[in-house]
Amino acid sequence: MAKTTKSYRIDTLDIESQGYTVDEAMRELRYFIEEMKKGNKIIAKVIHGYGSTGTGGAIKKSVENYLRTLQRQKQIKAFLPGNVYFVTGYVETREKYAKFLKADGANRHSNEGITYICFREP
Repeated sequence: MAKTTKSYRIDTLDIESQGYTVDEAMRELRYFIEEMKKGNKIIAKVIHGYGSTGTGGAIKKSVENYLRTLQRQKQIKAFLPGNVYFVTGYVETREKYAKFLKADGANRHSNEGITYICFREP
């Protein structure tokens, strides 16, 4: 019998390179999340940038606030900052999704300009 390997590919939404306003970026994010949920995805990645000041731009903050609301409403399981291996407070979630995060290179990079969205348990 042939051995199969599980794919840990992560679908990605890049709202940073589009030059969107906050409203446009959030509209794209809402659509992306609905598509990922319809597709029964486990995890996805949003590239939102970290703002021109390097301390968190308006889009990044809006994305985080929106995901926090969705998590409270139990519409998503969790979300993880792109620097998940370099900040505290995410150990349990990080371990659950480790195979996906490692396949995406999150364990080698600290990228505050991305956020992972966890839709369901792996």
